[in-house]
Amino acid sequence: MSAQSYVWGILEARVPPPTGKKLHQAKGQYEFYPFAHEGDLLSIDPALWGKADEGRDVRFTCWPSADQVTAALEGRSDSSWILIATTMSAKAMTIDPTTQVDLQPLPPLPSEFEEVGYDVIDRSGITGLGNIGCTPSDLTEAQPQAISVNVSGLLPDLTVATRFAATMSRVASEHSPFFPVRVLARKRG
Repeated sequence: MSAQSYVWGILEARVPPPTGKKLHQAKGQYEFYPFAHEGDLLSIDPALWGKADEGRDVRFTCWPSADQVTAALEGRSDSSWILIATTMSAKAMTIDPTTQVDLQPLPPLPSEFEEVGYDVIDRSGITGLGNIGCTPSDLTEAQPQAISVNVSGLLPDLTVATRFAATMSRVASEHSPFFPVRVLARKRG
């Protein structure tokens, strides 16, 4: 029997997912570090999706209510991408580090949802898998870990994600703490 998962956040976007290639070509803070990945990046970070196709609809909910979770799991007739980030913790820190919120348990998933990997995020949902002001030299301590991403541009398992979260918490201490979230995806259409 698996442990209970809790919903940390939901992202719904009517745009194609950002790609590693597009982020590599972007200027400034959206340059993609530290992993060479050309395909889709199914990160829970809405800033990456917005940069992929500016001016299009991207909705993101941190610490969603039970109604928001239910709505995300129900079938829709549009072509939205929906990502759900889950944690093993029943509580989450908000942007105010002195405040915690209760998270909703993940209900049974419809069959069209699948696990796509693990993201590493800060309290506001910014991913450590995209550049948050780090240069490649800032991430030298991650190199011996030989971390690579899967076909969705995410980390392949919780062990690797936990190690990388600790690394990012040291490298980008202003965003600390980073923590891993399991990402589930459904694309309609």
